[in-house]
Amino acid sequence: MNDFYDDSKFNAVKRRYFGLTKKWGGDAAGGFSFGTHDPGTLTHVEKWFPAGPIEIKKVGVFTASTSNNASGGGLGFRFLTRGASASVIGTMKWASATQAEGVISASKIGTALTVTQCKKGEYITIMTTEPTTMSATASEVKATTSGAAAFFVDYVRRYSPDSTNWDKV
Repeated sequence: MNDFYDDSKFNAVKRRYFGLTKKWGGDAAGGFSFGTHDPGTLTHVEKWFPAGPIEIKKVGVFTASTSNNASGGGLGFRFLTRGASASVIGTMKWASATQAEGVISASKIGTALTVTQCKKGEYITIMTTEPTTMSATASEVKATTSGAAAFFVDYVRRYSPDSTNWDKV
């Protein structure tokens, strides 16, 4: 074991929220709103550069205000990390017509994440897919989803000799 301090040795997991409203203890005014049929994918968090390398433990979506899908459908979320090329960290979906306020939809620790690291100099971006119905038929049709969400990433910092600004995230 090395003699330097490393958060990962002590499993010091940190959570970073994006768009968490003041009502729920965050600092954002309104979270990320959905109110129309949004075509294609929408990027909600353009780029978050964590200080130094991190290991991602969990990603998730917090329902800031009740979500409704007029067609009984769902809305998909994609968490990506970008370095030399884009890599999907994990995906998840609101899979019901109504998602109650205050509910957290999250990946399970250690599962469903295809990438678990974000190296120094790389960033994380968060997108939603096009809202669709979740029908039993082969084709899902486009739908309208309303509501608001906040996103989060649980992570552990990894030691790197060339990391700087350890306390600024």
